[in-house]
Amino acid sequence: MTYKKECDYLKEFMLKKRFERIETILQMRTRYLTIVLEDIYHPQNASALIRTAECFGIQDIHIIEKNKVYSPNADIVRGASKWLTFHRYSENTGSEHPTLQCISKLREKGYLIVATHLNSEKSITPGKIPIKNPLAVCFGTEETGISHILKENSDFFIKIPMYGFTESFNVSVAAGIILNSLTEKIKSSENNWRLNSCEIEELKFDWYKKSVKNSLKLLNKI
Repeated sequence: MTYKKECDYLKEFMLKKRFERIETILQMRTRYLTIVLEDIYHPQNASALIRTAECFGIQDIHIIEKNKVYSPNADIVRGASKWLTFHRYSENTGSEHPTLQCISKLREKGYLIVATHLNSEKSITPGKIPIKNPLAVCFGTEETGISHILKENSDFFIKIPMYGFTESFNVSVAAGIILNSLTEKIKSSENNWRLNSCEIEELKFDWYKKSVKNSLKLLNKI
């Protein structure tokens, strides 16, 4: 489905710098790298992580809600969530365990599962993660980490080298370090990491609607 007519119409109600900014961001948006949040229920941590992901141009966020329901902190997320695509998994969205639902969907799309895990002898640093396939980077709670199910279904475990007394980074800080490393590696590669033309058009229409006041009423006029 094409949204050219709708986008051209809404564009008339936008400042030039707004639609130019949207065009620029769309060219750097990616689904080649995505993140998974498994039962991260501290609003400040999950919200900071989502804000970080949006800053790095990641479009899709997968949220597993087994024991806790994700609820963003508006003061921290600072509007970042409105530009992202969320995929939620819970006991209400399928017959499988929410984590298995998420893994199955990612596998179908060709993702490798990369999980943060401090205590695995098989953990490797972000720079050593192979990027020949799309990557789904998974984060668990700071208290218990990722679940046993996610551990069993991960292709790689990732760790950040540390040189102090403290045993771990805050989850949002860890995400920033990991995503920075992987984003730079992916975007400097020859991999086809950009969105395709259909994805760009769909997102452009969605973002135009969110950028124009009373956009739905305006669209009803055409």
